[in-house]
Amino acid sequence: MSSIIELRCAHCEFCCNSLKKLREHLASQHHKKAVKPKPEPFKCSHIGCKYSTERSSNFKRHLEICSFPRYACQHCKFTDNSTIAFNRHCREKHGASAAERNMVPVLRP
Repeated sequence: MSSIIELRCAHCEFCCNSLKKLREHLASQHHKKAVKPKPEPFKCSHIGCKYSTERSSNFKRHLEICSFPRYACQHCKFTDNSTIAFNRHCREKHGASAAERNMVPVLRP
């Protein structure tokens, strides 16, 4: 069983079985470069997280961060996994840093 690949030009009826030939055709006939298809991005499935990336190494690093316990404000519904962001929230929304207001972050799994 042979596995011959048929590549088609997106701009005309040209067909070939070689990426090199398709690139040559695009350059000579349409003055364009062949574009590699983008890989499917990795998407975080944690609730409320919209992170996505095309690199598996970046995704693994993100999962390590996103999987940490999240801080939850005791005075409102704010949550985050960063101490810096939590303290900024306390300062901006409640008028003082967490330490000054004795607001201890609540760790959520």
